[in-house]
Amino acid sequence: MTCSWLLWKSLGCSNLIHRNTMTSPQVKLRPATINDKPYLYDLAQTVYKELIVNQFGVWDEKVQRNKFDSKWEKASYQIIELNNKRIGTIWVTVAGDHIRLNEIQIRPEHQRQGIGSALVSEQLGIAQKLGIPMRLRLLRGNRAVNFYERLGFVVCDQTENYIYMTTRKD
Repeated sequence: MTCSWLLWKSLGCSNLIHRNTMTSPQVKLRPATINDKPYLYDLAQTVYKELIVNQFGVWDEKVQRNKFDSKWEKASYQIIELNNKRIGTIWVTVAGDHIRLNEIQIRPEHQRQGIGSALVSEQLGIAQKLGIPMRLRLLRGNRAVNFYERLGFVVCDQTENYIYMTTRKD
């Protein structure tokens, strides 16, 4: 089951995250539309290309486009906006016994500002309210492992290509 905007709102989550800065920028989430699809593919290239090349040796445009198009068909992406400008995306689903963080992508120039931490922490709060763990999967070379560990995730499994993390050992 896809985590819908209404479910997210019904669990007491806001769509505004106020950060303590001089200019008080606002981070908002909104459902992605077909008009966001080119932006989301460009974002995926920006955040994943180096990682994919390092892990698999090449960025095959046709393969990556097909994977993206396949995900687009089933995903419920939310666009992350900062001061009304798109800076990333998040896709979360509820899978009965856990919440899955399928994707969070933030443009490099907006990383390390607390935006990703705030968004993931809000999802962790939902998981806690529901009494279920939150899970995710990363490519092995992804430096975000440390980010997720700081938020309370632990490695629960590994394969040749992936690291699986959860908020509590299963």
